[in-house]
Amino acid sequence: MSRYYYEVLEQLQKTTPDDPSVLAALGIKATQEQDDAKAVEYLTRALQKGVHNVAAYIDLSDALAHMGRVEDSAKVLEQAVAVWPFRQQIKKALVFRYVTLKQFPQAREALKQYVALFARRRIYARPAG
Repeated sequence: MSRYYYEVLEQLQKTTPDDPSVLAALGIKATQEQDDAKAVEYLTRALQKGVHNVAAYIDLSDALAHMGRVEDSAKVLEQAVAVWPFRQQIKKALVFRYVTLKQFPQAREALKQYVALFARRRIYARPAG
């Protein structure tokens, strides 16, 4: 991101510190800086305040996993699936989290759902030939 973006974000943090979009942007910035604790703090607050952003859920899940809180990470992805049941990135991440947790029945079921939703999409997207 540009220096100007970060300057504006810093100003917004001072003027509207509880704005969900500002909190989400701060969380994504913290993720990029590999500051998982700050990312969790900002992104959790952003989601609690109603931000509707796939990246916020994914980044929060990743930050929690990096901190060793893999079960919490999976719960965030489960919440994300409830909000966006047809987002491929979220479903895929949830399958991997379940595998990491060795929750194989959940992983199998999530993978079945993933394949049912997204396998056909690729068949129809192929060029004829």
